[in-house]
Amino acid sequence: MGKSVYSSVDSSKPVSLYFVDDLEETMAKSFVRSANLRALIFKSECPEIIQNCQPIFQRLVDPQLRDTLQTDMQILSSLTEDGDADEYDDNTINWNERTARPIPKDLSTALARFHCESPRTAQFLLRVKINGLVYSPTSKHQGNACILLRLGDQSLVPAQIQTIFQIPVLNSVQTLLAIRRHRPSQLPHDPFSRFPVLRAQLWHAQLGDLEIISPDEVCSHFACLPMAGDFEAHVVIASLSRVSLFTVI
Repeated sequence: MGKSVYSSVDSSKPVSLYFVDDLEETMAKSFVRSANLRALIFKSECPEIIQNCQPIFQRLVDPQLRDTLQTDMQILSSLTEDGDADEYDDNTINWNERTARPIPKDLSTALARFHCESPRTAQFLLRVKINGLVYSPTSKHQGNACILLRLGDQSLVPAQIQTIFQIPVLNSVQTLLAIRRHRPSQLPHDPFSRFPVLRAQLWHAQLGDLEIISPDEVCSHFACLPMAGDFEAHVVIASLSRVSLFTVI
C-alpha cells in the first residue's frame, strides 16, 4: 500500500506525501490494459479477424465478472431497461423434445418436492441471466454458481447452483435451478460479526441437500474464502451486490 512520511520539523505528524507501491501499480496497469483491450474492437485499424470474433472477444474482456461496482450497474440497468434478449423468459422459450434429456434420480426427487408431478425429461442449460447477471452451474463456472438466496424474512443464504434446467408446464416452459445451500456455522462465535461494514459471515463449507428454486429467488453472486486453523471446514462469504442488499447475510 502507499506510505506516509514524517516531517523533520514535527515528527508526530505525517506529511501528505504518497508513494505508489506494487499493489497500486498492478491494479492501475490491469485496469488500463483491460480498457485498451475493450477499446480495440472499436478502432478503425483493428484487425479483421478480431472484428469477426467480436462476440467471443467481448466475453473474454467482460468487466462484469467479480466486480461489485459492475455488478451493481448490471442490476440497476436490468431494473430500469426494458429487458435483455438473454434474460430468462419462460414465455418466449419453446420446448424442444430433441434437446430434452432424462432427469437424473436425485434431481427428480428434489423436483417432486417442488412440483406435484415430476416430468421425466428436461432441457439443461449452461447459463442463465438474472437481473443482468450471468449464473452457471458449478460444472461450468465455479464463481458464477455462487449465489445468495433471499428468504421470506429478507435474510440471505449462500448456495451453489448444481443444475439449470427447463421443464414444460401446461402451455409454457419453466426455468428452474437446482441448488445446494451452505450449512450454517456451528461455531460459538463468528469473528466477522464485529465488522458489519464488511458484510461477511462465516458459513460451513459443507453443502445441504439438493433443492429446487425459481430464478426470482436469486439475489446476487457472492465471494468466498476457505478458512483454516480453528475455522477449518468453514468459508467466509461476502455479497458482491450493493444494490439490492437490505440486510447483512
